[in-house]
Amino acid sequence: LGDGQPQKALRGRPGHSVVDVKFLPGGDRLVTVGSGGAAVVWSARSGEALQTLRGGHDDDAAPLEVQVFPDGDRLVTLGSDRRAVVWSAASGAVLRRIELRAEHRVVRVLAP
Repeated sequence: LGDGQPQKALRGRPGHSVVDVKFLPGGDRLVTVGSGGAAVVWSARSGEALQTLRGGHDDDAAPLEVQVFPDGDRLVTLGSDRRAVVWSAASGAVLRRIELRAEHRVVRVLAP
């Protein structure tokens, strides 16, 4: 990243766009969300997909945003279904689903 030139290309499925990306602490993994309907954890070194996180949002809902807890153990995706989903970064398991109502505002700061 230091010289401004691409270091790795992440190859997903054709026709699917990425709308958000975050690095996990340590910088060796990153997570993307987008039109493919899932969050994907990638190796920053190899560019390979390590894990696909599915099942937390409605089938027709796309995750629109991802946040990483400071400890790197959990991720949160916010989807078009107005649901926030907390995931285990290690196993990919859904830890919690939070239904958001119209009056809820999403806070994008995660404290340890």
